[in-house]
Amino acid sequence: MNNQIIIKIMFNPIVRNLYELLNILMPIKGNVYIQKVNDNRRVKNTIIGLSSLNLHLYDSIYIMTDNNNINLQDIKIRIEMIGT
Repeated sequence: MNNQIIIKIMFNPIVRNLYELLNILMPIKGNVYIQKVNDNRRVKNTIIGLSSLNLHLYDSIYIMTDNNNINLQDIKIRIEMIGT
């Protein structure tokens, strides 16, 4: 993946908040993968994929995409607003 960023989960990863995260990631064109830091498994941006990562508050995740036209810093700011 060419474009990636690390984000710390600063919200309670309940289903409602995971759907908010998905709504932020869905408009990104191309492949989007999410991976927990220190884990070898990448998942697609789906509710089942996110749920299978067993995320907890303060976990860090990688968000990776092959779309070089997206500003992941903007995505990071939007994700940090979840749950506030």
